[in-house]
Amino acid sequence: MIDGLVVPAEIEDVIRRFDESQAAFNQYDVEAALRKAREALKELDEAQQLGVWAERLAFGLSADQSTQSPWKTYFGPIGSGVSPDGKTVYFPDIADTPPAVVLHWAERARSTTHPVLQSRYADLAWDMASLIGKMRRDPEMARIAIDAYLIAVAPEFMPERHHQFEATLRAFDLSGLINDADRRDLAKRTLMDLHRIAVKDKQGHWWHAFERLMLDKNSGVTDEEKQELVNDFEALLSYYSDATAPDHFNPHFTREIANYLIKHYARHNRPDDVKRLHEVVARTFEHFASLGDAMHASFMLQTAVDSYRNAGKSEESSRARILMQKKIGEARSEMVPIEGQMEIAKDDVEKFVAAVVVDDLGRTFAKIATEFLPQRSDLEKRVKASLEHAPLMAHIKQTILADDHVAAVVGSVGEDPIGRLFKK
Repeated sequence: MIDGLVVPAEIEDVIRRFDESQAAFNQYDVEAALRKAREALKELDEAQQLGVWAERLAFGLSADQSTQSPWKTYFGPIGSGVSPDGKTVYFPDIADTPPAVVLHWAERARSTTHPVLQSRYADLAWDMASLIGKMRRDPEMARIAIDAYLIAVAPEFMPERHHQFEATLRAFDLSGLINDADRRDLAKRTLMDLHRIAVKDKQGHWWHAFERLMLDKNSGVTDEEKQELVNDFEALLSYYSDATAPDHFNPHFTREIANYLIKHYARHNRPDDVKRLHEVVARTFEHFASLGDAMHASFMLQTAVDSYRNAGKSEESSRARILMQKKIGEARSEMVPIEGQMEIAKDDVEKFVAAVVVDDLGRTFAKIATEFLPQRSDLEKRVKASLEHAPLMAHIKQTILADDHVAAVVGSVGEDPIGRLFKK
């Protein structure tokens, strides 16, 4: 029992049921059950409110590493917003959470037995020790989390491959943070086992082990394991680049796999392999371009042009460029104009003319330019607003075509905010 923190019986019952559960579940299942239990509760005193918050915060925080936590922690909010006074707020927000919550998580880590719960509580107690708890991290919490994560990856606890890799990678990282060689080696072996399954069934997630073990100098990966990873990626490259097998032909996977291998071969001074991989990508995307319309082909052929050049195949690159120019020309005939009509009152036109037309011709043109040139602050607001109103488009790269080539590629709002600013 932590002073000042009391978990209501209804909330305690939720945790108990999950701790005794024989069925697979994840943090979202626990959070949903906690939310439902909280809605049924009536008035709570301050200690009970804190107890509810401690449990809901534990399963409301996200461990999604595709976005960086604003608190520089492993766990972070699932979203954010801006308050009326202009301050950034997070959902959930750890602001004003007292140290008692971290002590409660540590107590839960020692008392729960289900590996999904135990790993969550222990990792939170480790991760948030200094930020919320104002205390030094306890290596015991890291050890409990590692051991629980590596048990939790069993299919009966975690059937989803994504969650299995996520848990194993976290165990691998935690063991490195506390310099526990035995646990790091166990996590590495678990990661390799998951990798072998992923490569065999070809359902995705085959990149995790290669990315972490081959690119981390301190991963402890053996020469035999390195060669196994390289061989697996070469086999996957052949599988996804096979243009005669439309059921699994995948140029995007081909390029991704090739990029990993290119980095590996470049570090080991194997230029012939680097060129070979660039040529595989070029031929894969050239074939992909032949499967769609002219607009689709013009985008794909730019990758072929660049990859042939990187492979040292200048003639092939020129040939692909000529084909791309032809497809860009054809694409223009496929485009359909989008038209709209806007009515402007005569009085507004007269006011505008009176404001910009002066005796000096140069000043008149300057005023016209000023009137029609948008303010940077307005453009920045529009770019930011696209994340909320058109999130999918905000995260997709945009290609700008010139007369006979791809003039520019504008990244997502997060990757290329300046490019999006000019695009607006």
